[in-house]
Amino acid sequence: YEIKECDWSSDVCSSDLSYTANFMRIYSTPNVGSILVAGDLTAVTQVSVTGNIVNGSSTIVMPSATDNLLGGTILANGIPTGSVITTVNVGANVVINSNATSTTDLVPMNVTLPDPVNYPVTVQWSQAFGLNEAPLTWQPTITNVANQLEVPLRGPAIDAFPSNGQFFLCSYWDTVVFSPINYSTTSSPILGVRLYNQGRGMLSSNCWANTDDKVYGIDARDIWVFDGQSFQGLGNQRVKNWFYDQLDPDYVDRIYMEVNTQKNQVEIYYTNKTAPAGGVPNRMLSYRYDLNIWNPPREVESATFSCESPIWTGNVAKDRKSTRLNSS
Repeated sequence: YEIKECDWSSDVCSSDLSYTANFMRIYSTPNVGSILVAGDLTAVTQVSVTGNIVNGSSTIVMPSATDNLLGGTILANGIPTGSVITTVNVGANVVINSNATSTTDLVPMNVTLPDPVNYPVTVQWSQAFGLNEAPLTWQPTITNVANQLEVPLRGPAIDAFPSNGQFFLCSYWDTVVFSPINYSTTSSPILGVRLYNQGRGMLSSNCWANTDDKVYGIDARDIWVFDGQSFQGLGNQRVKNWFYDQLDPDYVDRIYMEVNTQKNQVEIYYTNKTAPAGGVPNRMLSYRYDLNIWNPPREVESATFSCESPIWTGNVAKDRKSTRLNSS
């Protein structure tokens, strides 16, 4: 996910700094409304320039060219996506590793400079926004609640989930909680942040799913359930030892969880050690939360994500029923 201030009509960004986030979640705070929360930020510097391009040529006439553009990725109309500046002639022109697809003078361009900086425990949240809307800005101002701060985690922030009106942010080892507070100024965040649990975290992004009143997840040592107050391990010694032994360590980041409400079960999709090349999840382990039992593992095919939808008969959806959609 990328966070930046842009004029989307021209693809040119007014800010010289943007962030790539490892994860982004929506949080409906009780006191200010919905915000987007992003974590594990990588900062990249962007420079806005103009230049003249010629169809079929890799040279861009750019009187403002400077040495720091070397190696940067350039974004502009008429230039192939992902083009990189390979040569800079200061004050004259730059050469990219592809050819322009049109001839235009004074084309607005964004150049993303190389050598980004990672801030693994920095979290940023957006301006509040209404239903079916998106935040107008991520920049802190006098009139909104957007802000950025570091959180007390060991290791990078991996993912987050809402529960009981609060927002829980996990690293590989720890969990912190964001609790709404009743004031906001230009110097104070609208969320109080404190360490909630040392030892419970999240194995990778998307390793959680929520039912009506509980959240289920996976960390480095167990499969857990969270009731809004405390974490409890779900996997007995036999189940969890078998599960972690099955995982392909090269594709731990492909694990994800979903809730199947029709069958009252939490489903864990993962890649085991005998999966075909490519690391696409090929197994599913499920837990029946109404009976508190584990189901036998199942073989699945190309399970890159999962969601629920109504069961359709013709053009009519059946009430109170759902089906699983697994897709590659």
